[in-house]
Amino acid sequence: MEHAYFEPLPREEWCDYCAGRRHVATLAPNLTAIYCISLQEQPHRTAKAATQFHALGLCRDVLFYRPVRGCDTDRAIWDSHRAVAADAVAKGFARILVLEDDVLFTRPRETLMRRITAALCALPPTWWGLYLGHVPIQAYFLRPNLLRVRSGCTHAYIANAPLLAWLASTAPMSPQAPMWHWIGRSIDAAMSSLPEMYAVFPMIAVQRYLGESGGDTRFHDQRRQGIFLDIGRWRYFFIYGPGTRFAEAVAVLFSPVHRLTLEWARRRVKHPPHGDRRDALY
Repeated sequence: MEHAYFEPLPREEWCDYCAGRRHVATLAPNLTAIYCISLQEQPHRTAKAATQFHALGLCRDVLFYRPVRGCDTDRAIWDSHRAVAADAVAKGFARILVLEDDVLFTRPRETLMRRITAALCALPPTWWGLYLGHVPIQAYFLRPNLLRVRSGCTHAYIANAPLLAWLASTAPMSPQAPMWHWIGRSIDAAMSSLPEMYAVFPMIAVQRYLGESGGDTRFHDQRRQGIFLDIGRWRYFFIYGPGTRFAEAVAVLFSPVHRLTLEWARRRVKHPPHGDRRDALY
């Protein structure tokens, strides 16, 4: 993307991790890099993310990707995830953590390390991606701590080699991308129907609302209480509010059904019936 660049977190002397007064192990086994996507036009979000990374001891590992704002938001977000994957592939990385700057980890570092490591050890060898935070739409248990999922949101996921290769080589809105029309035309609409996508259970990262988008109306906004079906309010509820946990609980409740239908539904998006290609292309 034009004028985009990568930059590490500035070293801060007050940070024990930056100054070398505290040393920590890698967040997860064989994790070769951590990337965080943050727009150049929103430095306050970059600063909030950096503060969290310092607190968790991730500051020496995170590399920020700083794109400029695009006219087409969905395409721009997809371009950013693709650029991060391409950089990782070019550097020979096989497993990375991808974050967006509104990510909020809900557990201390020690718990994060233990939970992520346990989930990675439970994954089959052919896995593509592991969500640390997401909005599950279909899910069933592989292990008590691990879900097979079809999910929305891409604010925190570990990409294994197959997912990195797919991200780096697939153009945004490509006809080859399995777009799930129910979610939209974004990167998460495509990732939801990729093979071998999993999630830590219960999730350990959510998105925090940072207040800069007029389209993300708070669910409890008193000025809009009369508009029950307002899309912005529900979008806020399911992405930034308690709706993520609600979606996780509902997906788990119906996990026996999802165990029977998830792969069928995924393949249907990837190979829709002849004469109906809306889910695949839009």
